[in-house]
Amino acid sequence: MLPEGTKWSAAASGMYADRFVKFCIIVAVVRLTDGWKRYETRVLDCPDSNATSCTMELPKGVKQNINCRREPIPDSERTKLNKDATHRLACPVGCKIHIVQQTLSLSRKCLNFSTFGKYYDATAKDWYIWMCDPCRAVFKTNCEYDE
Repeated sequence: MLPEGTKWSAAASGMYADRFVKFCIIVAVVRLTDGWKRYETRVLDCPDSNATSCTMELPKGVKQNINCRREPIPDSERTKLNKDATHRLACPVGCKIHIVQQTLSLSRKCLNFSTFGKYYDATAKDWYIWMCDPCRAVFKTNCEYDE
């Protein structure tokens, strides 16, 4: 109910109804297609590529030690930059990730897809960030969660 003395024109009420309907359609399309996503930043810090334990910084400054694994570098991922490295350090992230980037400092020895990157391990059902010599950096990523 409108307060007494307030007049709404038919055009004004129609305009608001039209906007409301458009908003509802947009919300429905988003929910039916991909849905809402929530993202959390995570920062991986390893002392070097020979480490077995690294630190993962979670939201709100929470730090967690994670166990990483050393594994042979697949021949298909050999490049001029990592030709001298025999193993890489792979650390589980615990969520779906899309982009891995260096943070704090940009090292010319770290090149995405050559000396660091990401992959999904179907056996472990987890995403991993990996790095190998000569790369030494702190990496940042965003975890994606369906809402």
